[in-house]
Amino acid sequence: MTTRLLIATLLLSATTAVASTALEQHDARVGKYARTGLDTKPKGLCMCTTAGVLKNTTGELVRTPNLALPDVRIGLVCLVPRFNSATGDRSGEDPCIEFEFVGK
Repeated sequence: MTTRLLIATLLLSATTAVASTALEQHDARVGKYARTGLDTKPKGLCMCTTAGVLKNTTGELVRTPNLALPDVRIGLVCLVPRFNSATGDRSGEDPCIEFEFVGK
């Protein structure tokens, strides 16, 4: 009896782990190409098309959850890194709203 209960529990757990909401599935797809704000490893690259000093500069795709209740949306922004010209170290990043996806 205990063995059957354990097997049933494991099967139910495996089924539950595979099933996910549409939001989780969408977020996972977006996560393949865009990092979260806390990740440091870039995934997808983008080219800024916004007019001004950022035009034609490259950046990194970052996903940004938008919690406009009652709906949740997953947004993307292209963050263009700034580098210190003397040291080559990263000194910040500028958001670019209009961009094109370049690739991984």
